[in-house]
Amino acid sequence: MRYILTLFIATTFAPVLGQSIFSNFIAGPQDIGDKLFNEYAYTDAVEAYNRALKKDPENDAISLKIAESYRLLNDPSEASIWYEKVLSNKDSYNPVYFLHYAEALASTQRYDEAKNWYDYYGNLEQEDERAEYKINTIETRSKLFQNVLTTTVAKAPLNGNGADFSPAFYHDNIVFVSSRKSSSNIPIKFLWDNSEYLDLYIYNESGQVEKFDAKLNTKFHEGPLVFFENNTKVIFTRNNYYKGKIKSDNEGVTKLKLYMSEFGEGGWGAILPL
Repeated sequence: MRYILTLFIATTFAPVLGQSIFSNFIAGPQDIGDKLFNEYAYTDAVEAYNRALKKDPENDAISLKIAESYRLLNDPSEASIWYEKVLSNKDSYNPVYFLHYAEALASTQRYDEAKNWYDYYGNLEQEDERAEYKINTIETRSKLFQNVLTTTVAKAPLNGNGADFSPAFYHDNIVFVSSRKSSSNIPIKFLWDNSEYLDLYIYNESGQVEKFDAKLNTKFHEGPLVFFENNTKVIFTRNNYYKGKIKSDNEGVTKLKLYMSEFGEGGWGAILPL
């Protein structure tokens, strides 16, 4: 039982699934969606909310929750579709939804529409300077991307499935963060979006990608890092996991912390929290 509980607590932001799974057979799909949403399991929440909409297609509250879920899943294209479905009539909703709608439009390069909704939000929340700032940002961005057609973007040899980001030079190699599928037999997923947990990988001189040091990687998230003092020390991000134990706050949320290690004769030394 302890092992099973550990699997569920292992996310960057998501808490333990506190209620019995049997409650899902009693609760309706909207209640299940709300429960998953509050537990930061947004991919599963979207599935539950879609089931709820089949029973109640005109329920705008559900559609807004789907939009918010896609926003938090970093899918502005889907988010904008769901925001538009509800907010286009400009009824009395929480103003923050109009801000999020504008942000989704801007992220999908629908700049003129985004500026209109930022302006609408700014009229609702006149003390919030973000609307004016965002409009100015769009105008600046449009100038920066005037020559976008002359630029070619291609994957690097180290790129694989999943997200690859935050590269750091390490001797003549590159160490980076990735959510790519690994050969691990640990059957756990990051509940936020059902993705793989982030690990540190190295792209070496021979052009091969492999996991970085086993002492620095765990079954939970490892994130951006920096090497210093001639690559003998490292500071990196990790879930609050120390000495084999995962820790969470009063709300059951496992957050991120910074850790440090120093390289010696036996490789990377003890992992110490800052």
